[in-house]
Amino acid sequence: AVNTRPESYTIDSKLEVRYGESNGVQAARSATFRLRYDRTPRALVAPFLGLDVDHDRIRKIDGRVAGGAGVNINFDYSDTQRTTLALGLVEEYEQRSTETTALTDTRFHSRFALLRTIRPGVVFELNGKYQPSTAEFSDYLAKADVSLRIALTTKLGFRTSYAWSRDATPAPGVLSKDDRTLTTALLIQW
Repeated sequence: AVNTRPESYTIDSKLEVRYGESNGVQAARSATFRLRYDRTPRALVAPFLGLDVDHDRIRKIDGRVAGGAGVNINFDYSDTQRTTLALGLVEEYEQRSTETTALTDTRFHSRFALLRTIRPGVVFELNGKYQPSTAEFSDYLAKADVSLRIALTTKLGFRTSYAWSRDATPAPGVLSKDDRTLTTALLIQW
């Protein structure tokens, strides 16, 4: 996160790469990049812009690019706790390995986020996101994740998280609409 003027704006980015096997069969192989700009993030109503780029070989997504804008409604926002509801619109472009033409869609965006500092250096987070298509509500993306971060030093930390996601209309040949991930990671901040 870049917080050069946290009262005026924040810029956050995240890169996540996943790979895993189960019984010798590839079970996860994906990469995700997220970029987010929040204007006046501590205000009661705060506008945001976001960009997500995904690639997932198992879910047969060669590329999904989604960009959107909206507002955060901050019920409380401080260094130790946050409760936010976000509402907006997302434009999505998706290329699947099973299809020759790209899919485009406009989606409503809603997200609930909760952050609590349990004690100094220990942070609990809960996020839920729901993005139905504006054309067909039964075509939606949903995601929920919960995590616990523990600071080991000022630059080093430990994080355990559980994430669930659903694509209500996955690519042909994808056996499950759901994806679940339990992650334990070492965090390095700079």
